[in-house]
Amino acid sequence: MRGMALGSHDVPAVGALLRESGKRILAHKGEVRPRQARPAFGCMGIPSEVRLPALAMTWHITARESDAKSVTVRELGPDRLLVFGPLHDVSATREALGRWLMRQTREHPFPKLKSISRTTGISYTRVVVRRQRTRWASCSPHGTVSLNSKLLFLPPTVVDYVMIHELCHIREMNHLQRFWALVEHHVPDYKVHDSRLRDMWKLVPRWAAKVNV
Repeated sequence: MRGMALGSHDVPAVGALLRESGKRILAHKGEVRPRQARPAFGCMGIPSEVRLPALAMTWHITARESDAKSVTVRELGPDRLLVFGPLHDVSATREALGRWLMRQTREHPFPKLKSISRTTGISYTRVVVRRQRTRWASCSPHGTVSLNSKLLFLPPTVVDYVMIHELCHIREMNHLQRFWALVEHHVPDYKVHDSRLRDMWKLVPRWAAKVNV
């Protein structure tokens, strides 16, 4: 919008308008300051909801800033979370949500891995949950399968592929031809899933991507 020139007869009116606006601003200072002191939940990427495609579930978040010493995440029902505590501490809030995410991984993908293990006939020693930044999962020579809690942001078919991939490593601790032949035996279209994994990190929301343990 282009500027407009003011004539000399307009100056008193403008001055009065500015003085009146200044009075209104000062009158509302007491309301504005407390709101600014505690940033709203949602700042810095903290979510208003959490969607986990791997589980086909969505949780809506109710946030309450309080004087509690730590941030707590509590499930109010099958689709609601209460997050309360010092929510202005964004790092602590992300950590609390990250711990809740790990609990979800233990409750849901753990049983699924057990089922896939029976189907493939490949057994594992134990399973653990981590929050790695660069790996969706891993397998040790001793048969321990490590699952990244961020897998929950992926489609179910991709999560299944990751689990089968790691179980196949129990038989073949390499990426040689025999390993891929074993993977293909259980997942004929494994190349499609494997190529998709390269771009899947973009599905992880900002708040979860920041958590790294």
